Amino acid sequence: MLAACQNEVPTAQDPGLVPVEPITVEVMLPASEFLTSARTAGGFGRTSELIGGDGSRVGFIAHQYSADSLEARTLVRFIPGATSVTVLDTTGASVSDTLLTTLNAFLVGIVDTAASVYEDSVGISVGRVDRIWHGETASWEWAVDSVGAQEPWTEPGAGPVAFLAEGTWVPTVSADTFRIPLDSAALSMVQDSTTRVRGVRLDTRTPGTRLRISNFSIQVEVQPSVNPDTSVVLTSPADDFSGVTFIYDPIPSPTGGELRVGGAPAWRASLSLALPAQLTGPAALCAVVTCPLTLRADELSSAQLLLTTIEGPPAFQPRDSISIGARQLLAPETFPRSPLGDLLTPFAGIRISGPAFSSAPGQTVPVSITPFIQNLIEPDSGTVAVNSLALISPVEPSSLEFMSFAGLGGSGAPVLRLILTVGGKVGIR
Repeated sequence: MLAACQNEVPTAQDPGLVPVEPITVEVMLPASEFLTSARTAGGFGRTSELIGGDGSRVGFIAHQYSADSLEARTLVRFIPGATSVTVLDTTGASVSDTLLTTLNAFLVGIVDTAASVYEDSVGISVGRVDRIWHGETASWEWAVDSVGAQEPWTEPGAGPVAFLAEGTWVPTVSADTFRIPLDSAALSMVQDSTTRVRGVRLDTRTPGTRLRISNFSIQVEVQPSVNPDTSVVLTSPADDFSGVTFIYDPIPSPTGGELRVGGAPAWRASLSLALPAQLTGPAALCAVVTCPLTLRADELSSAQLLLTTIEGPPAFQPRDSISIGARQLLAPETFPRSPLGDLLTPFAGIRISGPAFSSAPGQTVPVSITPFIQNLIEPDSGTVAVNSLALISPVEPSSLEFMSFAGLGGSGAPVLRLILTVGGKVGIR
């Protein structure tokens, strides 16, 4: 891309004596000319930190989903419910009644239908977990995996469990809400203060299913003794601070130099850059400017990192649009523990369509990093230029799905696009 404009020299008798022709030039640097390393690492954030749009904690259940045969289960603890209700007696006075008769009880949740994959109906089962688990570190293999304490599950996948209840979610009947009936014995086990800390496990045996679920609660319809003609629904919400998480298996490792971003826990990609001091090509550049051309920050109008999307593991391909961001990486030698610096992209990130990582790969994603490259060319006085950046999800974690991009050494490797506005070749006549 070339563009030019003509500037007159007001002090010259002949404006054509020394022609000055500022020219805008596009330069595309392949990865081999500006990237010194590209790495991917995971483990940022926790599954228990995944939050839905309404602020509630999110879980997943899945069984034999996609070619990856994804299995996912959700663990939930519930806050103790009320043991009394206030009703009007026969005189019209408000009284507190603790003699309650249970009529019905349900475990309730909401399905994010846009982020879920299912057929006509999905069977959901509930079991009481056999041991205490740590909401912030529980995984498929470990009930507790914190510093100084590791306790494995008796069986991988939060097993075994004592069966409590099961039900069927039929979206054509109950829209996005599932309600699993609990009998008196199951309700007693869920509400028992001595075992509540173990919580319950939700899972499905319906093949090819993956549901994103949230807003968990136990709803109990009771009849007060003071006014038997009245029924009241008591709700016990999930403990959103430490009592909702999900575990899954397998967790696929990046392959073929893949740059991976997002997921839960989240992945990040680290890129270290080294720009050439001078440009000696390509021929199209040297045809309009004098080569070798020294890079100058004030001549750089725009710098974009061009990433190419590739098809990711089927079970983790985004169902909807997804965002990517970039931040300075302050100590790349300590990656993945390196602290992050300034945000280089908009706060909400750059939106990418879901099919770019599944049915329509090979799309180019431009990530604008102009100030970063300008400072790399000419660092601020008294400072050392930051030469590394991290590609991240703006919120970690934001979804189970993640983004996959081509890395070094293959087709679609990152490209650095520079837009330079420089003086053209100057001749005296």
